[in-house]
Amino acid sequence: MKKIVLMPNAMRDKELTYTKKVLSLLQSTGFQVCMSDEFNGFSLNAEFFHDCDTLYRGAYAVVVLGGDGSILRAAENASRHGTPILAVNLGRLGFIAQLEKDDIPRIPEILSSDFSIDERKMLSVSLIKNGEKIFRDKPALNDAVICKTSGLGMVELELSCNGRKVISYRADGVIAASATGSTAYSMSAGGPIIDSSLGIVEITPICAHSLKAKPIVFSGTSCLDITLLSDDCEAALSIDGAPSAILEKGDRLTVTVSGKTTKLISLSNNFCDVLYNKMNDK
Repeated sequence: MKKIVLMPNAMRDKELTYTKKVLSLLQSTGFQVCMSDEFNGFSLNAEFFHDCDTLYRGAYAVVVLGGDGSILRAAENASRHGTPILAVNLGRLGFIAQLEKDDIPRIPEILSSDFSIDERKMLSVSLIKNGEKIFRDKPALNDAVICKTSGLGMVELELSCNGRKVISYRADGVIAASATGSTAYSMSAGGPIIDSSLGIVEITPICAHSLKAKPIVFSGTSCLDITLLSDDCEAALSIDGAPSAILEKGDRLTVTVSGKTTKLISLSNNFCDVLYNKMNDK
């Protein structure tokens, strides 16, 4: 019996209506459905695990119900165990999710078929404070964001590539995004949309106080350093939308393209077709 991890988003599926439907469909077609212990007690007939490694270990696939943010929350564990993700968009735009709500009846058929995999390059993020690595090689499917924490003032940041200074920004912050993340916060901040198959790092300033501050795309072999220069405006780091650290003057973020990937079950959704449908509200 193949083990499926079911990851709902209770904020998107408040009555767990879609969760119960997917759970029933999977079990009726012979799959073993496992869930995080946080959903125990919601009258769901599944197996529950408190430990993430135990939950994901040996899983055939992860079914995510929510928006792209839900996929990001599943990506770190799924990538560590090499488990492919099949996601149903219960949010708004949903560039990463392969299915919409009306496609839910297709889930057992897709998981029972000989599906192919779309491997998305992730970023590797390290934080250095006073010469000491606070964390190292933390994976990010979408982005790492440095952003000011108050409404007043701007942060000053210096960007270097392979040890060479590139540009200094005075801005509300800066986004280091993967190609997958180019359709998220970076796009909202004016960054270009990048073909999701590419292994690159895209740097997009947020509300920069300069006409020269433009987004820059670096190759997958680049090692980027972003150093906080200002001491009069507090900044915070978030990775894939999750708060990660408060930054002080001299703190340095290192970003590279990771050797890890997030595996998405491929439904032959051509990048241009997905882009056309999403951008034209289809």
